[in-house]
Amino acid sequence: MLELLIVIAIIGILASIASVGFVSVKKTTRDDERLTDIAQIQIALEMFYMSCRQYPATLTDTNNAGACTKSLGKFIDLPIKDPQNVDYADKYATDVPKSDYVLGVKLELNRKELEEDVDGDNYGVDCGDATADTIYCVTP
Repeated sequence: MLELLIVIAIIGILASIASVGFVSVKKTTRDDERLTDIAQIQIALEMFYMSCRQYPATLTDTNNAGACTKSLGKFIDLPIKDPQNVDYADKYATDVPKSDYVLGVKLELNRKELEEDVDGDNYGVDCGDATADTIYCVTP
């Protein structure tokens, strides 16, 4: 009987260790997907800029560049959502002439990419600070 209790306790300990590792792997995978999404959005934004000579006012508008007849949807599928169904449009903004932008996403883990990202408040988007945040922001 004692042996059975010891075996059950060992199995419980191993299961809890495995579940903690699994959660970390899921977070890493979601963050990897977010970083890939940001890179794809940046490519679409640059393609839009080359066509319209300005960035779109939002990531959700289908035709928002005034005289430009192109839409961001021509370059990337809209709407753009992260792995947990959060809209990337919440962390996107342009300057007034639409010649610059900031695009951000909140990561789940502290990663090396955060050391080289944009920090501070940019066009009303909170990109966190350089020391203790997990908000990854990029500009052109």
